[in-house]
Amino acid sequence: MKGDEHMGRSNVTKSELERRKDKIKPSRVTKEDLIKKAKDIDSNVPKKVARSRPYKNKAHKHDIIYDIISTGSKGNCVIINDTMVDIGVSYKVVKDKLDLISTLLITHIHSDHVRASTLSTIKKKHPHITIIGNYEVHQHFGVDIVSNHDYPVKVGRRVYHPFKGEHSVEVQGFIWEMHGKDIIYATDTSTLEHSPDDKKYDYLFIEANYDEKKTNEMMKQKTGNYNPYLSAMRHLSKQKCKLFYYTHRKEKDSKLIELHQSGRFYWTKFQLRM
Repeated sequence: MKGDEHMGRSNVTKSELERRKDKIKPSRVTKEDLIKKAKDIDSNVPKKVARSRPYKNKAHKHDIIYDIISTGSKGNCVIINDTMVDIGVSYKVVKDKLDLISTLLITHIHSDHVRASTLSTIKKKHPHITIIGNYEVHQHFGVDIVSNHDYPVKVGRRVYHPFKGEHSVEVQGFIWEMHGKDIIYATDTSTLEHSPDDKKYDYLFIEANYDEKKTNEMMKQKTGNYNPYLSAMRHLSKQKCKLFYYTHRKEKDSKLIELHQSGRFYWTKFQLRM
């Protein structure tokens, strides 16, 4: 019996048990400890992560952002950052965009490029917008600055360079620089021979009105006094548009935006936004 009792007893002393008990006793974490630990973790997060969102937004300010509101015979209006080109649409279509516009360029007097009622409303409700157009546009509608071919027009820090086009009325194309990018805008012209020949562009907004291969078929078509063939000859063909792009693009990835495509050859989503 005594041997059995001896086998069941532990040889660990009381002091050893107390020592082991203290060793495995879980530590108590206070609220202050948790707060301190959270601050330590937050301080170790790289600053670039915390600033990544504002940095992205800042980068967007230097992008070229454009919106083809409408293009074609039913109405023309294009926004390129804070510059609007032509206003041949209703006021309700553009009213929510005008607060961010600083300059309105009007290429010529045709009603699909300048709607009188819309322009009048813009003058009254958005006087901060500087309106630029040639002398015919000024005679018909009134502008803030009359643009003359090959004479630069300065608005704030930006300079617009108007050049002559060929159409049934006086028409101008425009060249300007924005965020280090060169932009050209030309529509309703049968030729681009009056634009600077040695200039290269990052963004080319160019008319591509008709297909030359189909113009011969149009010669036989005539509705009343309207001759679609003669009408096409007042515009720039898709082939001439492409040729100008390849000979005047700055880089291989320079952007071509084809404008004023005739409904006889194309039907685009841009012609539906009226």
